[in-house]
Amino acid sequence: MKDNTNEKLFYICNYAMKNIKFYKKLYKDINIKTIDEFKKLPLIKKEMVQNAKKEIISEEYSFLPYRDNLFMKRTSGSTGQCLKVFWDKYDNVRSLLELWYVRSKYYNIYPSNKCCFFFTENNNAYDITQNIEKDYYEKTNIIAINKRILMYEKLDIIFYLIEKNKVEWMILQPSDAIIIAEYLVRNNLTSKINIKYIELTGEYLTKENRQYIESVFKCKVNNQYGANEFNSIACEHNDNKLHINTNNVYVEILDDNGNELFDKKGKIYVTSLLNKAMPLIRYEIGDIGKICINEKDDYILELLSGRKLNYILLENGEKISPYIFPKIIEQINDELGEIIIQFQIIQLNIRDFLIYFVLNPQMSNWSIAVKNKFVNYMNFTKFKNVNWEIKFLKNIYPDFNTGKLSFFINKLIGE
Repeated sequence: MKDNTNEKLFYICNYAMKNIKFYKKLYKDINIKTIDEFKKLPLIKKEMVQNAKKEIISEEYSFLPYRDNLFMKRTSGSTGQCLKVFWDKYDNVRSLLELWYVRSKYYNIYPSNKCCFFFTENNNAYDITQNIEKDYYEKTNIIAINKRILMYEKLDIIFYLIEKNKVEWMILQPSDAIIIAEYLVRNNLTSKINIKYIELTGEYLTKENRQYIESVFKCKVNNQYGANEFNSIACEHNDNKLHINTNNVYVEILDDNGNELFDKKGKIYVTSLLNKAMPLIRYEIGDIGKICINEKDDYILELLSGRKLNYILLENGEKISPYIFPKIIEQINDELGEIIIQFQIIQLNIRDFLIYFVLNPQMSNWSIAVKNKFVNYMNFTKFKNVNWEIKFLKNIYPDFNTGKLSFFINKLIGE
């Protein structure tokens, strides 16, 4: 990576060793000054961060004024492994500056342009701190829509909000964009909106899905790869290639033995350069990819597996975003104290769903309470005729080929 990136990398590693109990134990009082020294540091996984609990948060944030700047995101959205990630509000903004530079330079998009994005409770990029139980909320340049209304009978509301607010660009997942696109085509409404830029994130983007979204919205599409642990990791520069955001993250591709690979596929490991509150260093994010360098010496990330586009299918043919499930898990965890560590939902057929839960070992005897709460929360009109088979496991393992643990699998259309 570039020299500026290396300086940030050494700083965050040494900061973590001095201020965070988790890394003090892991690093054994070392001082990182070179890339070779950095590459000898231990690799970490999500389970290690989960088990560390408060020991992964910088001790500086135990005191004012740092404590007041701290806010939390969740990562249960795609992997089915629940994790709280803490950010300093200032660092969160800094981590997005490179992405904003790309938006302005290549797509002519600025903070003043009206944006629409979709969120789940306690899991959003704009630090929603109030009214998160509402279906949507409106600010000067933002319309935020709760994913729970991304369903057939509520799409009229979503279209109304986009049209009324004169939305110019959107951030959403490919599966969500396709649900809205199908609605627009079905109701002959494509000429009623004037979207000039769509940023897709959170799922693996196929060529066919990109072409369909572009054809319906008739606008530029940018594929952006990110995670709540790091915010933006890589994004396109109007060239259909993911350029690594080297001001925000350091990315490595490693084989199963921890050896670095270049221009060969392997596991993706990411180090956060700007999150002092909870830096993740040499963290396995769960995707497979490879890195190469282009003619401008930019580092290009090619994703070879990732979060797949998927839907819940109902008897009437309706497609529903599966992100209603993480919302339910978040509610249960809020009520019972972070009891669910991992989860996976599998749609076996139209009426039958199989649910796997992994509970905190200290709370494993609460399985009946978890089961009852889940069924009660899901017992609304669309799912009244559904059968929920719930099983409790000690671990849920990632897919052998992709390295990713998908939180939702639909056997009717494939993973």
